[in-house]
Amino acid sequence: MKFPLGLGLVPMTSTDDVEVNLKNALTQLQFFEDKKTDLVVFPENSLYFNFQKTLSKADALDLRHAVFTPLLAWAKKIKGHLHLGGNPVNDNVLVHNSSILITPQDD
Repeated sequence: MKFPLGLGLVPMTSTDDVEVNLKNALTQLQFFEDKKTDLVVFPENSLYFNFQKTLSKADALDLRHAVFTPLLAWAKKIKGHLHLGGNPVNDNVLVHNSSILITPQDD
């Protein structure tokens, strides 16, 4: 049995300002609120794009960063998933290029 999958793709030109990128992402997500979207996919570096040649641990996002709170709220609101392409994530030891999936069940 096949089920339809509501898929959304978000084009972005990210910057090195996480708050600006979050605002842009939330604006883009408004388009999908009245649609049956199961998964919205963002490009690589959607939350942070470092224009410098080096990336410090301080620049990378921690998975408890406040930027994820409104994205999780959105996922819960529409009961959908968000996929954030590779973003620099600091696990307190190393910085990893991490693909992030936010689900409505996350806390």
